[in-house]
Amino acid sequence: MAIRKIIKYPSPSLRTICQPIDFRDNWFWRAEFLENVQDLKDTLAVTHNGLALASNQIRETGFRLFVVRPVPTGEWAVGLPEVVINPKWYPSNGMATVIDEGCLSMPEVNAKVARHDVIKVEYFDISGVECKIEVAGLDAQIVQHEIDHLDGKLIYDYLPKRLQIQTRANAIRNRRAGR
Repeated sequence: MAIRKIIKYPSPSLRTICQPIDFRDNWFWRAEFLENVQDLKDTLAVTHNGLALASNQIRETGFRLFVVRPVPTGEWAVGLPEVVINPKWYPSNGMATVIDEGCLSMPEVNAKVARHDVIKVEYFDISGVECKIEVAGLDAQIVQHEIDHLDGKLIYDYLPKRLQIQTRANAIRNRRAGR
């Protein structure tokens, strides 16, 4: 359909909580929804290093979903479905690992983020079927990162206060310069 611009921090749409999709009225089959899903897929496909993309990263806050880049076997261990709708996650164990994490909406920033190693995920697939899976490692990191986006949270929020101030100033300067 269309490759959309990935919204960069400090855009307010990144802080907007995305609304769940109501499957009871078959609303989700409307062309607007299907176009949004395709736009997310097309936009993610042209990124160099993106693994997933949440709907509010292309300024679509009315849809609580994210897409995952399908990868060839062995390249990355991503076993998630391509489209994840209305996701929720729960830790499967108490173990968390601090990971150096990046974000397409904050390309110049890496943050140390504690992510659970193994999680249970409840979501709907593109057909509207409710699914429950357990994921680990990179898949668990992707789910937690993208749900943070859908909840209006960024890796910025995990930075120490001093770095938050510096990051915000740099982001505003870059935005004004058209970068």
